[in-house]
Amino acid sequence: MTMVERLGSWKDEGVITPAQFERLGAIVRKDRFSVSLELNALLYLGVLSIAAGLLWTVRTHFTALGDTAVVAALTVIVALCFGYCFARTPAYSPGEVESPTAVFDYVLYLGCLVFAI
Repeated sequence: MTMVERLGSWKDEGVITPAQFERLGAIVRKDRFSVSLELNALLYLGVLSIAAGLLWTVRTHFTALGDTAVVAALTVIVALCFGYCFARTPAYSPGEVESPTAVFDYVLYLGCLVFAI
């Protein structure tokens, strides 16, 4: 008796619910599932962590580094982020245009956050 058959008999006997049978059956059959939401959440948290660390560094060492060094460093980061986005952006379209990659959105978001800092 295979595990899927055993799960089916448990479902028929009322030991597990049909929803539990589907979830456990998917695990036993090793069905694939999407981790897109988890990866997007990790990318979002990574960008926020970088921006928060950058903001903390600027606030803590602003007087020691000097205005010119801080503004120059932030300008370079913003220029790199926006340069990446301008190089990979699709052509103009009056309709909705999909993002070229998932990373594109997060680099643009990072550039906007650093610009705000």
